[in-house]
Amino acid sequence: MIRLCVLVLLGLVATRALAAEQASRLSVLIVDGMNNHDWPRATRTLKGILESSDLFTVDVSTSPTADAPKKAWDEWRPQFAKYDVVVSNFNGGHQPASLHWPREIEQALEDRVRSGGGLVIYHSANNSFPNWPAFNEMIGLGWRGPEFGPSLVVGPDEEVIEIPKGRGRSPGHGPEHDFLVTRRNTDHPIIKGLPLKWLHPHEQLTHGQHGPAKDMTILTYALSKDTGDNEVLEWVIPYGQGRVYVTMLGHLWKEKPDTAMRCIGFQTTLIRGCEWAATGRVTSPVPEDFPTATDITLRAEATTQKPEDRVSEIIRDDGTIFSLRSPSGIGSATIHRESWPSRVTLRLHLRGLEGLAISSDTMALRASVLSRGGHRRLLRVMDDGREDDTEAGSRYRTDIGAFDSNGRPVRGSAGESSYFEMLLPQALFEAKPKSLTLEAKPKSLTLEAKPKSLTIEWIDFYRQ
Repeated sequence: MIRLCVLVLLGLVATRALAAEQASRLSVLIVDGMNNHDWPRATRTLKGILESSDLFTVDVSTSPTADAPKKAWDEWRPQFAKYDVVVSNFNGGHQPASLHWPREIEQALEDRVRSGGGLVIYHSANNSFPNWPAFNEMIGLGWRGPEFGPSLVVGPDEEVIEIPKGRGRSPGHGPEHDFLVTRRNTDHPIIKGLPLKWLHPHEQLTHGQHGPAKDMTILTYALSKDTGDNEVLEWVIPYGQGRVYVTMLGHLWKEKPDTAMRCIGFQTTLIRGCEWAATGRVTSPVPEDFPTATDITLRAEATTQKPEDRVSEIIRDDGTIFSLRSPSGIGSATIHRESWPSRVTLRLHLRGLEGLAISSDTMALRASVLSRGGHRRLLRVMDDGREDDTEAGSRYRTDIGAFDSNGRPVRGSAGESSYFEMLLPQALFEAKPKSLTLEAKPKSLTLEAKPKSLTIEWIDFYRQ
């Protein structure tokens, strides 16, 4: 009986602690419902990014469709006043005759931001509502023609150049491509601490946007190969007592890769932008795996045993590095891929490697690194249930190296701020026979099935 009472008491304490933690988080409302992009998938991704930071609780309000009856629109009333920040993933079109929200909803958003709430405009959401004056003031620039208002570019000395109304380019963009994002010389909290430049992948670089362009602070820009100008990417605007953050990044077409949204640079500025819009300050740190001017870094499509463990994907011309960070030093992660690069390297940010297991559908590797003398050894390979040779010349053979924070080899344990690295054998990713039974002749057919996932388990000598 006493034990039961203790368990109940502990459960109540844990429940109250969880409730207090959730109450301390900032509240976010994502508004969607129509867009020329893949808005359902984008909303799921935005929600996941924000919730993974442990700073936010996220709700979603989806509008009726454009052809919905008037009753549906009369009943849709997102409660902006209940939230610290509203994220718009809504694009009803950029033409004057395009869909606009009922005036009551527009007024509610204006009032919330003016009274101190936050607003985040994601990617094509700035296309919307050309006939809504307050919205145009809040976003600064939108998908509008030169006759609508001025446009902005960034000059060679990072001065913001205003192109007068009636002049400049019409809005547009070239095909998706990788490009360098440059942090403008500002101490704004959203970009403070970020590197000067970083690579952003598979994105449409928009140009020729127009609007009131008042009170804008440009945070980042990129040199457009289409226009030859430094086009603005992210900016902030005050509106009354509230704050607006606009990002042109995060492009996502239907049935196309989500690479731009998995960029750790995009995810970092989104999280920090939402926090700033909600509070006027930023506490979210710059992650250690933030991209650089030479490396594209994505959040890998992976499931981890512990939420604090992170797997990133560093894209290079000579292959892909899966980089793993584990604060506790013990755990597991499964990386999911439809196809694998020709060269895959595993990087483990651990101080000592007591145990490592890597497995695909039919093959498993087990390895460790002894702490003395820098001796690396591959303990065991199981391929389709059979133990195989790992000596020199074997198709399973690989070496595990230890490196310091500058990438220089070290002996023994990697130590603080260092890492282990190994080139994974291609045998892990090879196709394996897979039987398929058919009713008609021939009665069986052998297909080649390549693994769709890779599971990694690790133990650090110095685990917490």
